[in-house]
Amino acid sequence: MINQIKEKITSDISRTGLSIIGVFSNGNSDFSYSIGGIFHNIPDVFCASLPSQQATYFLNQVFANIYSKNIPTDKPSLVYGLLKNNLPIACIPVEGDSFSILYENYMLQNENYLGTRNNVIQVVFPDPNAHFPWEDDFIPFYNEDEPICNMELTNQDFSIINCEELDVLSVFNKEPVS
Repeated sequence: MINQIKEKITSDISRTGLSIIGVFSNGNSDFSYSIGGIFHNIPDVFCASLPSQQATYFLNQVFANIYSKNIPTDKPSLVYGLLKNNLPIACIPVEGDSFSILYENYMLQNENYLGTRNNVIQVVFPDPNAHFPWEDDFIPFYNEDEPICNMELTNQDFSIINCEELDVLSVFNKEPVS
């Protein structure tokens, strides 16, 4: 089983320059991340709280929008247009101690395949009322233990970005990662 996973990751990276790793449990600790942003000169993406198929689709969309320069990588942004009901997602550059913690506890495979650590953007999802974990009104609805790399943020720290679903094939001229 482990060899099959390694072969798939290696195949994805050689075929598309990107692989998406999903770690899923029966509890509330699911998370996913990309390996390969470094090959496109952009950060990798980390998110928690999504089931496997949704995470794969979502990471492909966020990755394509970062690659297309629709989502900035140097500052936090609230991104509209990728979730239903026009709810935003938060895209947050991971820095400092949070960067080390994220790599050491979650993104273990990046260094195994790349030999280095790449920058990371964390995607954080709102509750159904569009509140984020750093807001007092936030209602945990899926993963109460989601690692948030910067809980010191306020919504005033974010730029507002409007995006749309992209055809991942045309963005990378390659097939999306499955």
